[in-house]
Amino acid sequence: MGGSTWTAEEKSENYTYTGTVTPIEYTIKINEGKASIGAGTEITKAKVNDVITITANVAAEGKEFTGWTVVSGNITLAGASKETTTFTMPGEAVEITATYKDKPVTPPHEHDFSGSWQRDDAAHWHKCPDDEATDTKAAHEYDDEADTTCNVCGYERTVTPPAPVAYTITKGNGQTVTKGNTANFVSNAPFEKFDKVQVDGVDVATSNYTVISGSTDVTFTADYINGLSEGSHTIAIVSNDGQATGSFIVKAATGNTESSKPGGNTNPSDGNKVSSTGGNTTSPQTGDNSNIALWGVLMMLSASGIAFTVYSRKRKLAKKLTTLIQWMG
Repeated sequence: MGGSTWTAEEKSENYTYTGTVTPIEYTIKINEGKASIGAGTEITKAKVNDVITITANVAAEGKEFTGWTVVSGNITLAGASKETTTFTMPGEAVEITATYKDKPVTPPHEHDFSGSWQRDDAAHWHKCPDDEATDTKAAHEYDDEADTTCNVCGYERTVTPPAPVAYTITKGNGQTVTKGNTANFVSNAPFEKFDKVQVDGVDVATSNYTVISGSTDVTFTADYINGLSEGSHTIAIVSNDGQATGSFIVKAATGNTESSKPGGNTNPSDGNKVSSTGGNTTSPQTGDNSNIALWGVLMMLSASGIAFTVYSRKRKLAKKLTTLIQWMG
């Protein structure tokens, strides 16, 4: 009779009989899923010609949906391989089962990080060629603040060197040095930063000076001073982060120089070494003709002075005697 409701009527002489007939509903059983009409609530029965929607349960872990299997009932599914599909209800009970299978096991992907370096201005890393996966990023490594090349990946960075430190020569700047003497200069730069010494812009060989701490104490040898020309020179005490600059004057060794002590003579070129009390402690140098001539002249002058003194005294004595005799007579 289909799914419609219909009314029967019977008449007799004295009575009229009426009644309602309800269509039959047939059972629906969905294994691993549910049935509904449209998007309505779940149902377990339906009338003939109802359009039934069936939906499979969510697959369990490691499983995947493969399709529907009609256990009983003369039906045709609209999409037997779809998780949600429909059929038209027949005049009999229906049983349908959703089927599943194990998902295929895919072995885990092994990333390959052996390729060329990827890098930016802060770090370096490797990238897998099969996807966008990367290994751990690591900061660039440099020997020091001035190094421009990463020791690991070769990244080249730009380094702006710090401004040189302007150290000061705290001792010896502007001095005048006489040839034959040493010359001492002190820079306030830390001793551990000392690099070299320059005079007139030229590096000085380390054999020509000594350098000690406190702060940076440099002393030129007398031989080196002797080799410099007379006049003004520049000096630079160079450290690894700056330098101290200054100047000095070299003058020739002097000739005869009188000592500040009485009777003293400090000029070694005289050949005579005179004590501070005027005593002569050495003889004139052999072959020094200028000194011999000087001594000869001094002796002649001394002799003349003595003779003149004697002669003068004799005349005065004779005059006094003559005056005395005249007075007594």
